[in-house]
Amino acid sequence: MRRVITFLDWKAIWWKEQGNARSELSADLADGVSAYAAKQAHVYSALARSFGDKWYPVLLANGLSVEWPRSYIPITAVVAADHDSDMEYE
Repeated sequence: MRRVITFLDWKAIWWKEQGNARSELSADLADGVSAYAAKQAHVYSALARSFGDKWYPVLLANGLSVEWPRSYIPITAVVAADHDSDMEYE
């Protein structure tokens, strides 16, 4: 699971970098390439986020560690974890 999310994160970053990789294109074509790269980056990020939303609760329920980028941990889990850590110091 970690490898899948790590790969999807890497691929999203790679697509973001491709948006401006070709300098010899006309302005219209460069805009199209940039838009396509941004769309692909969003698709890969959304896929990783979707997997994180589905897999995170299963990993926690089975006492397994989560070793992928924090940005792919469900927001509700991050808020709950931050709230729990705040409670420890009160």
